[in-house]
Amino acid sequence: MSNTEIRCVVITGLSGSGKTSALNVLEDMGYYAANNVPMEIVPELITLLINKTPSCDKIAVVGNLHEESDVSVFFSVLDKIKSNGIKLKTLFMNASDETILRRYETSRRRHYFANGVALLQAIAAERNVLKVVKEKCDAEIMTDDISLTGLRALITENLMLEETTSSIVVSSFGFKYGIPSDADYVFDVRFLPNPNYIPELHDLSGKDLPVRTYMESFSSLSDFRDRLIPLVKYISSVYSQTAKRQMHIAFGCTGGRHRSVMLAETVGKMLAKSGCSVSIIHRDIDRGVSD
Repeated sequence: MSNTEIRCVVITGLSGSGKTSALNVLEDMGYYAANNVPMEIVPELITLLINKTPSCDKIAVVGNLHEESDVSVFFSVLDKIKSNGIKLKTLFMNASDETILRRYETSRRRHYFANGVALLQAIAAERNVLKVVKEKCDAEIMTDDISLTGLRALITENLMLEETTSSIVVSSFGFKYGIPSDADYVFDVRFLPNPNYIPELHDLSGKDLPVRTYMESFSSLSDFRDRLIPLVKYISSVYSQTAKRQMHIAFGCTGGRHRSVMLAETVGKMLAKSGCSVSIIHRDIDRGVSD
């Protein structure tokens, strides 16, 4: 097995600095996310994930560094990961004492280093333990007053990661069965000619060539599609700059068998050809032949 394509991000930093938020960002970017993993077992975890079916080629881990002894383990584990040919990046999450203090007071959680000392002393003790780690990491991100979108941008920029494009789900449905509750955009295509009333098309679906040929003969279809595709491409590009990583576009006709299916198929395939990551779903295609 070759590890040349395997990428791993190890996240560490101060408690309350946003390590879990950084991990969530990487998970949304397609990384397998593992939180609060003892550093000693990280190499074994990576090996397990690489060898499982399907295998993982992008892994993000938040490692526990709670003791002075954890620091030496941290560096030895990083050396072991790199020796296996894995492309490794290390990220140190940081924040001011005031920000961490405020977050702990809000969450009312206990700081690991707060053993009989005040919270500010615990923060100072952790900073001292992690000082050498911070100096050796590939990137440091301060999370004071940062939004999720800003955090994503900083992680992508500082670690020189490839940003994933938003995925698009294109679906068809029948209004008689209800509008999909998770759809971001719903297009009612009942204005198009209805193949259901053509005897030879009645029992077919929008995936069949005769139905497509029939509908393509009407200028209303091409006019609608020509206006829709640029709009969807624009919205997709905007989504890729936000924390929302998936867009669901739903086409609805009466029964979800002919018109909506044909539109979902053609629009989905056109978007895929333009480089978008597209999934096509037909929710109601088999729920009846009346459209």
